Amino acid sequence: MREDWISWHHLLYSIVYTHIITVMESLASIIAFVNEFVAGGFQQLFESVFHQRALDHHADLEVDWNNNIVLLADRNLRDENNNITH
Repeated sequence: MREDWISWHHLLYSIVYTHIITVMESLASIIAFVNEFVAGGFQQLFESVFHQRALDHHADLEVDWNNNIVLLADRNLRDENNNITH
């Protein structure tokens, strides 16, 4: 009787252990995906959204030499020298 209990105990332990490992691997995959999205995808998404917004609002999207978004301003706020005139 005791040997049956020990074998069931080991079986239950191995099932629980396997599920814990599977969940941990799934979490690691999700974290890696989110990290990749935040590192690369979010920057592209951010730039495309602001670029589309600039097109929608007839605005200028100025970009510095590092391709970072510097300024999003309506053309109506610019003077003849292309300076912002808030």
